[in-house]
Amino acid sequence: MTLEVKVPAPSVDDSPIPVVTEKVSVEKEHVQTASVRLKKVFVEERISVELPIKNEHAKISIVKKNEQVQEELPPRREGSKWIIPVYELVPVTYTQLFLKEEVHVEIETIESIEQIDIPVQKQGVLVERKRSGEKNWQTVEEIFPSDNSAI
Repeated sequence: MTLEVKVPAPSVDDSPIPVVTEKVSVEKEHVQTASVRLKKVFVEERISVELPIKNEHAKISIVKKNEQVQEELPPRREGSKWIIPVYELVPVTYTQLFLKEEVHVEIETIESIEQIDIPVQKQGVLVERKRSGEKNWQTVEEIFPSDNSAI
């Protein structure tokens, strides 16, 4: 602050009046009162999801045939069933091909939904604050997404 005084020169007609003028000088100074920091953190939580499960079972049955055939046929498929022929050469006065049996393999599919818990990583942000003169950071807020829409 600066003080400046102006005194007019004495005059004959006037009586002297001292005049005082003040000038003020103001300055701003940046003072840090606190600090804020953001930390990215990961937490693990367990969520429950439904997964479709498909189990296949083979039902095997043997069908006796004992039929005389002219030639061997390869395995074939009829619907969801595989038929695998089993041949044998039977000696008669001459050799002849007989279809001894067929192995029928039917695949049965069972679909179900099972509930399982799996761990997932969730990312969030910690907002921390430290005031001037303090040594430790204080957590002000924890921000974590709350929806599981990505699953």
